[in-house]
Order: sequence, then structure tokens, then C-alpha cells
Amino acid sequence: MFPIRWPLQAQQVDRNHPALAAIPSPSPLPAENLLQAAREESAALLQRLNTTPEGLSELQSDLRLKRVGPNQIAHEKPVSWIVQLLNTFKNPLVILLASLAALSC
Repeated sequence: MFPIRWPLQAQQVDRNHPALAAIPSPSPLPAENLLQAAREESAALLQRLNTTPEGLSELQSDLRLKRVGPNQIAHEKPVSWIVQLLNTFKNPLVILLASLAALSC
């Protein structure tokens, strides 16, 4: 199991540091290469990703965090409730039902 460092602390890293150039960032695995990575021997995969079964050292993890950023899923900005309400009136059936409800009162 790989160690997890939490919480991540933002630190300034010198981008010209020689250790930063010595540790290449792993190439991201596109979806079509995931099966190939799953079939690959674990030692070869760890070597290709430039890591070990024990995980990354603290320096390596800090450098990779600065190089490629945090491992987070991109999220869209949530739509406000007023926009959701106005979008419901794009449907003519909703307009018809709302107008009939208003007339019935």
C-alpha cells in the first residue's frame, strides 16, 4: 500500500532545482492504454511510472505535486437555483400546466 500524505501543504519549490529535472513526470495513461497497463508486469509498470512498491519519497511527491498538480477531478460550477427554475419553463408542457394552475385559482 502506498503512503498517503494529507493534508497537502502548498510549498514554494525552486523550479530550477536539479532534483526536479532528474525526476521525470509520468506520462498520463490514456483510456486505450489502461488495459495494456493492467496486463503489464508490476515491476515494469512501476519502472515506467518512475516509482517503487513503497511509494514516492516526500521530495518526489512534492516535486510531482508542483509539476503536475494535485490529483483532483475537475468539477463544473453548479447551476444556481434561479437558472434551474427558468430552465424548467423552456418546456411548453410546464408553461401550459403553470398557466392552467394560475387560471384555476
